[in-house]
Amino acid sequence: MEITLGTANFGLKYGVLDSSRRLTQPEIDEILVSAENLSINNFDMAIGYGNIEEIISNTIRFPSQKKYTTKVGQEIVADFEKLISELEFRSRLLGITKFENIILHDSRLLDNNTAIQNLRELKKSGLATNIGASIYEDSEVSRCMDLSESLRVLQLPLNLLSRNRFHTDKLSNLANAGVSIQVRSVFLQGVLLSSVDEFPDRLEKMKPAVLKFHKSCQDQNLSPIDALTGFIKMQKWCKGLVVGVNSSQQLFDIWESLHKNLEFEISRFPILDNWLQDPRNWSI
Repeated sequence: MEITLGTANFGLKYGVLDSSRRLTQPEIDEILVSAENLSINNFDMAIGYGNIEEIISNTIRFPSQKKYTTKVGQEIVADFEKLISELEFRSRLLGITKFENIILHDSRLLDNNTAIQNLRELKKSGLATNIGASIYEDSEVSRCMDLSESLRVLQLPLNLLSRNRFHTDKLSNLANAGVSIQVRSVFLQGVLLSSVDEFPDRLEKMKPAVLKFHKSCQDQNLSPIDALTGFIKMQKWCKGLVVGVNSSQQLFDIWESLHKNLEFEISRFPILDNWLQDPRNWSI
């Protein structure tokens, strides 16, 4: 299973915990060196993250030999000339002629015919190997199935504590049709790896489930990372993980976990209430 390194916290404060912050340049450098040492060659970025392409191209060796996914949002995708100009500029920073994947950052754009057509034109222009979408809801999977001849890569949020979020038969059908499905939010913005003492007030209702999760890990002699990555490894339709990290050690721990053969009882882990599974609801 492939690891794609998420880069949101390279350019932004990312997450809700007090410890969440934008990484410093030395921390980013260390993570990128670790990624190279672990042969992690896939990077996930977005136009809204800032100058990520410049950071990467100035730090890693041979950036043109890596694979990049970039996400485009409402603010740019409807204007094709602006869209292609911005992406060509960013591709030049990386020394590449095309992105591996260009995907919609906002799932509401799945119903925007102009956005979909502009993605198709990007692929025709040779600027993307694949086009796709980043989604949040099970209902959006059906729309992706309708567009699967065009949208060949899909990102979705899933973790052990939100395992009821999607109908896996739909995802299996998409994977069997050749759509590459990547999972993000495996650690739920780091919340599932953290002590509940770090939780802000808005996550108070999440504490009992997370405490039970950590207790279940202890009872089965698992680290939280092992349990969370091990669950995703069990999903046969999943091509890879998109993970953001706070340190090179955390990246190594994830990489090491994915190379373990683990067996454990999924049913012993809790499931979060539906509204807690989606970080977009945490500010409500």
